[in-house]
Amino acid sequence: MTIQPTKKRIEWIDSLKGVAAILVIVSHFWETSKKLYGFAGNENILFLILNDITINYIDIGKIAVTIFFMISGYLTANTFRKKTKKQFIIDRCKRMYPLYWFSILLSLILIGSEPISKIIINATMFQQFVGVENIIGAFWTLQIDWIFYIICLILVSLKIFENKKFINLSYYGLLALSLCMAILRFYTEKNFPVAIGILLSVTFLGLMLKRNETDDKDQKYNLRINIMLFFIVLFPTVMFSYTNKFVDMQVGFRYYITYLLAFIIFFIGKKIVTRKTIFSNLGKYSYSLYLLHPTIGFFVINKLYDYFYCNIIINMIIAFIITVICSMISGKYIEPIWVNKKKANKIIYINGRFLTQKITGVQRYAIEVLKQLDKLNLDYHLVLLAPKRGIIQNMKLKNIELRQIGNFTGHIWEQISLPIYIITHQRGKLLNFCNVAPILYPGYVTIHDIAFKTHPEHLNKNFSIIYRIITRLNINRYKHIFTV
Repeated sequence: MTIQPTKKRIEWIDSLKGVAAILVIVSHFWETSKKLYGFAGNENILFLILNDITINYIDIGKIAVTIFFMISGYLTANTFRKKTKKQFIIDRCKRMYPLYWFSILLSLILIGSEPISKIIINATMFQQFVGVENIIGAFWTLQIDWIFYIICLILVSLKIFENKKFINLSYYGLLALSLCMAILRFYTEKNFPVAIGILLSVTFLGLMLKRNETDDKDQKYNLRINIMLFFIVLFPTVMFSYTNKFVDMQVGFRYYITYLLAFIIFFIGKKIVTRKTIFSNLGKYSYSLYLLHPTIGFFVINKLYDYFYCNIIINMIIAFIITVICSMISGKYIEPIWVNKKKANKIIYINGRFLTQKITGVQRYAIEVLKQLDKLNLDYHLVLLAPKRGIIQNMKLKNIELRQIGNFTGHIWEQISLPIYIITHQRGKLLNFCNVAPILYPGYVTIHDIAFKTHPEHLNKNFSIIYRIITRLNINRYKHIFTV
């Protein structure tokens, strides 16, 4: 038997982010390309099909946005169990602002300059709240993200964020708000921001979904009711918002179908994706894709049109490939400059050699401690390091990542493969639960007994010698010694 590893990243979420990133890019590239090419001479079957679908039936960009907001709520559900309000705000700012500023700068270089006052206000990410137009139109959703975070912070400050009743009430309030704004929009013919209420409701549904991942039938029933309520309220909301006095109802139906499809894709992805997919890598860089595609992608589309006038579909494919390459470079090398700088000091390695050993009291202690660590929401990344061969203990871990390293086993693995891996990779704390630790990187150790010294006659001679040597070399170098 082998241990069942769990990855730090959630594969179905990465896959859904990848799908959503593709949808939003295709949507924006399509609209930009249509403005350049128009319809004259475009009898390409793909052009006609895509145009018909996006105009008459669904808004693929809105499908992507809805999926992103569901994921945002899902991932935020337990955040404040691990972080303080201050840590949350700092992490969000580090995650969102630097790359956002970089994308604005890129837009000014590639697309064109803007007034200084507009640039400064856009840099806050709250420009629409003061009536200033977005430099990059696609970024309107980021402000809704911040509204959600602010609501969460208020609920945390009031100590009701973990209260299911108040979360439900907040959700119902947002649904009511979106319907009221839709009615006002219908009768006043003013552009009230109906999408804010709808998407915030979607985000709270994602949050409730995460909170209801239990076997409690009442909680599951409550979630189903809330989803049904969303679509019941959504219908009059989109009809009041997007139809012309109920004369042309096609646009309203288009939005309704769009939200329905987004939910279907989300729940199918959550249900069936259990491992890495072709969309996972795109999902890892979804924020870079989202921020860079309106600048790099639009720039490439315009230049290809100006100099080559190639087929509209080919134009979009080339722009997509270049955008993905640039986004992956950004996600791998630029984002990490700001995001989680302190992570190097926040990783805990666990010596997993005990997984290759038969169970005695020492191994049982290690397994039980590991299970309890797996249940905790620590502000550390826990990594279980174990040999590639010889694992005999079967464990199911949710929050601890398994890495199988080195080509050795036994003491050689523990004294050579284990410390060399930590030294040559990201350094962190090392926990050793079973008496022995690497000489090169001792860390923290649990000592169960010193029978090798007090009763060597009961032990194998080689065993006693090895333990004496390692203990003598490490005794003054351990960070901390735990005893049982």
